Amino acid sequence: MATAPQEVLDLLRAAGWSPTREVDIAPYIPLLEEEGSTVSDAAKAFLQRYVDLRIPIPREISLPEGRTMQRTETLMFDVMFFNGSLGPEVIAMKEQRLHTPLCQIGFWDGHQTWLFMAPSGDVYGVWGDSIIHCGSSGDEAVINMISGKNIKQLPPG
Repeated sequence: MATAPQEVLDLLRAAGWSPTREVDIAPYIPLLEEEGSTVSDAAKAFLQRYVDLRIPIPREISLPEGRTMQRTETLMFDVMFFNGSLGPEVIAMKEQRLHTPLCQIGFWDGHQTWLFMAPSGDVYGVWGDSIIHCGSSGDEAVINMISGKNIKQLPPG
């Protein structure tokens, strides 16, 4: 997380994150597996650092006539929040599309996007039939989502 901009680190710290944070995720693993998630080593390492965090992200939205509006998005890595929300069938469909097992790791309410991690560490956001690539590692994805940069829409299919 050393390459994160200071404003990203400030938001993470305000939410309770620290570079040495390590949470016991053993109680969450059966819940994730019941939902159809494949809890890979990459997902375990990510969740140990981020589980139970809710990170408010202030955004300035451009409106017509040069006006702006302030709003807050929330990036959540709360297993209890999303447990039971999707089900194994939905996760299996996304795994089939991406050709990789997935573990549900969070929710990004600014985009109404469910977040998943592949065993490679890649993080994907899913809403409806759309899929975005948020980053090649958990840390990179968190930086990208908070900063609003380097999010890539995947082609339909």
